[in-house]
Amino acid sequence: MQNLSEADIRAALDRASEMSTEELRASLGANPSIKYLIIRDAREFEAKVIIQLAWNLKYPDRPIVATDFRGDAITVAEPLRSLGLDVIELGTH
Repeated sequence: MQNLSEADIRAALDRASEMSTEELRASLGANPSIKYLIIRDAREFEAKVIIQLAWNLKYPDRPIVATDFRGDAITVAEPLRSLGLDVIELGTH
Protein backbone atom coordinates (compact mmCIF):
# COMPACT_ATOMS: atom_id res chain seq x y z
CA MET A 1 0.00 0.00 0.00
CA GLN A 2 2.72 2.40 -1.09
CA ASN A 3 0.22 5.19 -1.71
CA LEU A 4 -0.50 5.56 2.00
CA SER A 5 1.47 7.99 4.13
CA GLU A 6 2.06 8.09 7.85
CA ALA A 7 -0.62 10.79 8.07
CA ASP A 8 -3.10 8.49 6.27
CA ILE A 9 -2.44 5.65 8.70
CA ARG A 10 -2.63 7.96 11.72
CA ALA A 11 -5.96 9.36 10.47
CA ALA A 12 -7.24 5.81 10.19
CA LEU A 13 -6.01 5.03 13.71
CA ASP A 14 -7.75 8.15 15.00
CA ARG A 15 -11.00 7.06 13.35
CA ALA A 16 -10.59 3.49 14.58
CA SER A 17 -10.05 4.77 18.12
CA GLU A 18 -13.64 5.99 18.08
CA MET A 19 -15.01 2.46 17.46
CA SER A 20 -14.80 -0.98 18.92
CA THR A 21 -12.94 -3.59 16.90
CA GLU A 22 -16.23 -5.23 15.99
CA GLU A 23 -17.78 -1.93 14.84
CA LEU A 24 -14.72 -1.17 12.74
CA ARG A 25 -14.73 -4.58 11.09
CA ALA A 26 -18.47 -4.32 10.40
CA SER A 27 -18.11 -0.85 8.85
CA LEU A 28 -15.53 -2.22 6.40
CA GLY A 29 -16.98 -5.67 5.90
CA ALA A 30 -13.66 -7.00 7.17
CA ASN A 31 -12.78 -10.30 8.80
CA PRO A 32 -10.52 -10.47 11.83
CA SER A 33 -6.91 -9.72 10.99
CA ILE A 34 -4.98 -12.81 11.96
CA LYS A 35 -1.34 -11.85 11.67
CA TYR A 36 -0.28 -8.31 12.69
CA LEU A 37 -1.35 -5.70 15.22
CA ILE A 38 -0.49 -2.03 15.53
CA ILE A 39 0.02 -0.90 19.11
CA ARG A 40 -0.98 2.69 19.81
CA ASP A 41 -1.75 4.26 23.17
CA ALA A 42 -1.86 0.81 24.83
CA ARG A 43 -4.54 -0.37 22.40
CA GLU A 44 -4.20 -3.04 19.73
CA PHE A 45 -5.50 -2.40 16.21
CA GLU A 46 -5.67 -5.03 13.50
CA ALA A 47 -3.06 -3.87 11.00
CA LYS A 48 -4.75 -5.05 7.81
CA VAL A 49 -8.04 -3.47 8.88
CA ILE A 50 -6.26 -0.15 9.55
CA ILE A 51 -4.66 -0.23 6.10
CA GLN A 52 -8.05 -0.91 4.54
CA LEU A 53 -9.61 1.95 6.51
CA ALA A 54 -6.75 4.33 5.62
CA TRP A 55 -7.11 3.52 1.92
CA ASN A 56 -10.90 3.95 2.01
CA LEU A 57 -10.60 7.29 3.81
CA LYS A 58 -8.00 8.56 1.34
CA TYR A 59 -9.71 7.15 -1.76
CA PRO A 60 -13.46 7.04 -1.03
CA ASP A 61 -14.18 6.73 -4.76
CA ARG A 62 -12.00 3.58 -4.97
CA PRO A 63 -12.63 1.62 -1.76
CA ILE A 64 -10.90 -1.69 -1.20
CA VAL A 65 -11.87 -4.82 0.68
CA ALA A 66 -9.57 -7.10 2.63
CA THR A 67 -9.34 -9.62 -0.20
CA ASP A 68 -7.83 -6.94 -2.45
CA PHE A 69 -4.44 -7.29 -0.74
CA ARG A 70 -2.46 -9.82 1.27
CA GLY A 71 -1.90 -9.48 4.99
CA ASP A 72 1.72 -10.59 5.02
CA ALA A 73 4.93 -8.99 6.21
CA ILE A 74 5.72 -7.39 2.85
CA THR A 75 2.34 -5.73 2.31
CA VAL A 76 1.37 -4.98 5.92
CA ALA A 77 4.04 -5.20 8.62
CA GLU A 78 7.08 -3.81 6.81
CA PRO A 79 5.35 -0.74 5.30
CA LEU A 80 3.78 0.13 8.65
CA ARG A 81 7.06 -0.31 10.51
CA SER A 82 8.81 1.88 7.93
CA LEU A 83 6.35 4.63 8.91
CA GLY A 84 7.52 4.31 12.53
CA LEU A 85 4.53 2.38 13.83
CA ASP A 86 4.78 -0.30 16.50
CA VAL A 87 3.68 -3.49 14.72
CA ILE A 88 3.71 -6.88 16.39
CA GLU A 89 3.08 -10.33 14.97
CA LEU A 90 0.37 -12.31 16.72
CA GLY A 91 1.79 -15.20 18.66
CA THR A 92 5.11 -13.44 19.30
CA HIS A 93 4.16 -11.08 22.16
